[in-house]
Amino acid sequence: IDLTNPTLSIIAPSNGANTGDNGLDITYIATDTNRDSCWYSNDTMTSNTTLASCANITTVTWNDGNHNVIVWVNDSVNNVVSDSVTFTLDSITPTITLVSPSNNTNTTNSGLDITYIATDNNRDSCWYSNDTMTSNTTLASCANITSVTWNDGQHNVTIWVNDSFGNSNSTSVTFNVDTTNPTLTITSPTNNTNTNDNDLDVNFTITDANLQSCWYNDDDGSNTTLIDCANITTVNW
Repeated sequence: IDLTNPTLSIIAPSNGANTGDNGLDITYIATDTNRDSCWYSNDTMTSNTTLASCANITTVTWNDGNHNVIVWVNDSVNNVVSDSVTFTLDSITPTITLVSPSNNTNTTNSGLDITYIATDNNRDSCWYSNDTMTSNTTLASCANITSVTWNDGQHNVTIWVNDSFGNSNSTSVTFNVDTTNPTLTITSPTNNTNTNDNDLDVNFTITDANLQSCWYNDDDGSNTTLIDCANITTVNW
């Protein structure tokens, strides 16, 4: 005579768990001196699946959504017990799209805003890191980055979003800030010079870490490009 029911306890996942793992294992312990067989049913409960040697459930690919799994064990005199677990699966990665600035932007705006769109049905939080990537800054309610004063130089900003199921995604942008005006000094001739040289050269020095172009404007009001920011040496005044 065996009047003792087997013992069965689901170990993982915890009941009511949220997960992003569509290959989630269900582990349990089923014990009895005369243990005979184990099986499970899930969701619709229209069919049972035998668990050979009372092995854990490790080969199921779960669909996104809510799941209710019941595991049974019996013994050789048909004492039966069960345990159940519910969990919710979301295997979809959040989407995150950078809106502005465009990658490799050059700007003079040290207060440049970084705007993005992060979407997910179960969106949880957003954060960013920049340059050294040694620390993260939380973006409350997944707000844009609008309160940073950027130093001059190149910046690399990575923004992350995750959902409540552990799925995450990120996007990055690189931009350069230069708030320093170039320096320009005309070295010759001196201002208000009188000369009889109608080929007089106009020499100048110009410096800037991000020098792009030079041009000049004279009497007729038009602009003339100075290739490679060269001095003015070919004009007949």
